[in-house]
Amino acid sequence: MGYLKKYRINFRDLEIGTHNFTFEIEDRFFANFEKSEIQEGTLEARVELTKEERLITIGIVIDGEVNIMCDRCLDYFMYPIHFKGILYVKPEEEVPEDNDEVIKIALDDSFVNLSQYFYESIHLT
Repeated sequence: MGYLKKYRINFRDLEIGTHNFTFEIEDRFFANFEKSEIQEGTLEARVELTKEERLITIGIVIDGEVNIMCDRCLDYFMYPIHFKGILYVKPEEEVPEDNDEVIKIALDDSFVNLSQYFYESIHLT
């Protein structure tokens, strides 16, 4: 799990406004997820984080390619990936369940880790 810390953003240290980040996603990223169907890939995640007083909006674009198996011939091939999504991060006193687009975090949290969101978005794309 230590490797996946590089996909965290410390939002507490950011000023109100818009901030941009870029994350590289490669084979080692997928190796950190048990039973990942994807083992190889080269992708880039571009993140635009907008911090407001009580809400953080995160726009995410992931582009690249992954090596996956063809269902028909069982050969591996490079499959292009393009994903666009928006996440909302909301600090709450009590943290209820997340849904697909809203991550609720404790008031004293300082980081949001995007690795699980990247992983799921790539697999679903």
